[in-house]
Amino acid sequence: MLLVPVSIGDRIVTMMVDTGAAFTTLTPRAATRLGLDLSGFVRRVPIFAAGGATIELTVGQVRSLRVGAAELYDVDVGLMALRAGVTFDGLLGVNVLARFRPTIDFRRATLILRSEPLR
Repeated sequence: MLLVPVSIGDRIVTMMVDTGAAFTTLTPRAATRLGLDLSGFVRRVPIFAAGGATIELTVGQVRSLRVGAAELYDVDVGLMALRAGVTFDGLLGVNVLARFRPTIDFRRATLILRSEPLR
């Protein structure tokens, strides 16, 4: 499990890097702690979960999301409760990771995001 600090607006949350998650997500508790306006989280998106199940994710946008030096604007983020006892605030998913050439250095527990030239 690779946990990374992520800035949303001017606050920091801890997210688990999840290359199998289509969307970046926050727990409702983390979203509230960040002061996000949850009334803007109204779009419902069906996603495939483990074991072939389908769940609906409530999605909204955050104005800015920064991982290290990489900053993105108007990023779709879903709300998803995680199991009791989980200590991180959400998942850093493919909708963010795919905007870069990500490398995970497991020995150093580091996520490296390289800019990908637009084609």
